[in-house]
Amino acid sequence: MAVIQDHVAISAVLQTASAPVTTYEQLFLAADCADVPHDLRSIWTTKSSYTDDLTSSTNAYNFAAAFWAQSRTATRLMVGFWAETDQENFVVFPGVETTIATWVLKGATAYFKVAETGGATVQEITVTGLDAVTTLAAVAARITAGFVATGGSDYESYTCTVDPTGRFIITSDDPGAANSYPIVITAGTTGTDISDLLVPASAYQVAGLDAETPAAALAAISAIDDDYYYICYRGANGTGTSATSEQTALSTAVQSMDKLLVLHSSDVGCVSAVSTSDIAYVVDAAKDSRTAVIYSAHTANFPDARVQGCVIPADEGTTSWAWQVLSGANESGLAGDGVTALGLTTTQRTALKNKNCNWIESAGGSTYMYNGVTANGNEIRVMLGRDWFVNGITGEIFTDMLNSPLNAFDNSTLAKFEGIVRTWLDAALARRIIIDTEDRPITIDFPDADDFTTAQRASHTMTLSDVFVAYLNSAVNDVAITGTFTI
Repeated sequence: MAVIQDHVAISAVLQTASAPVTTYEQLFLAADCADVPHDLRSIWTTKSSYTDDLTSSTNAYNFAAAFWAQSRTATRLMVGFWAETDQENFVVFPGVETTIATWVLKGATAYFKVAETGGATVQEITVTGLDAVTTLAAVAARITAGFVATGGSDYESYTCTVDPTGRFIITSDDPGAANSYPIVITAGTTGTDISDLLVPASAYQVAGLDAETPAAALAAISAIDDDYYYICYRGANGTGTSATSEQTALSTAVQSMDKLLVLHSSDVGCVSAVSTSDIAYVVDAAKDSRTAVIYSAHTANFPDARVQGCVIPADEGTTSWAWQVLSGANESGLAGDGVTALGLTTTQRTALKNKNCNWIESAGGSTYMYNGVTANGNEIRVMLGRDWFVNGITGEIFTDMLNSPLNAFDNSTLAKFEGIVRTWLDAALARRIIIDTEDRPITIDFPDADDFTTAQRASHTMTLSDVFVAYLNSAVNDVAITGTFTI
């Protein structure tokens, strides 16, 4: 081999770490979403699996159905848990027996004991029908029936379920953090015991939750899984969109995140030229540029889901959110019967436009959202394009810092960083996020290594200020053409 290596030398670079990459995927924050245990805070579901992962007719299920009914197909959807009300404590059995035949062998009648430490007394639970089960969900249902059969006891409201991640969960009826009594499972003594199949040694307790704001729920989700960009949310009552105060707090929280919040409102104040209390007016007055509001009287139609579904996963910054044709969407207005969808009046559309609020309308046989802006009048497309650009440069320089032998206050490092910025500016130009013309040129001006002061070099932080100027390429939402015919 020594002779071969004298003539042919092959090497492979081992990447020490990968760069952080922001993914532009959707989070739907659902109040009291039983499909997402609150210790996990969120689950990912897909177009092919959401009908199994989510409970039919719930807000999360209906959002997913509307989301995936559109022309573009996102890879996945995150469903997050928001405790709009106090939540019960529960115990998780991650090591539960999964072989159905083993449960069947326990026969027609089996037993285990349950107790709340510091709470109620020990209760023996009788579980019938295990000899006929065919799924773990059926096993859980038989255990729940055993709890119910203890009518009048402290355990009749307990439930046993299999969550979307396949975990066995027994939930108490003690809502709130202060009432989180540990649930203890022990062996039954009357007859055939099944506590061994629940494997109590590997079980662990999850405390209850006190009611929280959607902003607090979002923070809790991000602490566990921050791999999302768009945010929509819905209260448990299904009528939308929660109180303006909650929406405002959530919008305020998102302004400090690299995220985009899309709020749906059915508040008729949005279409009023004089209202100053509706969410469209409030966030626009606050200049919350990371919040887009969609007005529609048709909450059950999930216009926010339909709009998101028709633009994700378009390349970031390449697609205007206005004029995207929606499938199954209703126009934003209501007829006199309070049910039928109608277009908005000119006065109503003007009021919405003045508040930088979006709406759903139909024309030319198509239904679409207009006008694709966030509060303060920024294009959603441009906000997304800017975040894509910044995150792209961040990730590339981060990777370089990890894998380069040395970055220093010298011209070779500056040239490398300038090359990275130029590459991403070229990509932004190709996506038509920015423009490069004679009157609006892209300019790049990196410093020389000797331009840094002694104090700057001693700080070990290379601060590069105002090194490029680029002009945004605004989208056209309306066209007005005038001309003259002459003889």
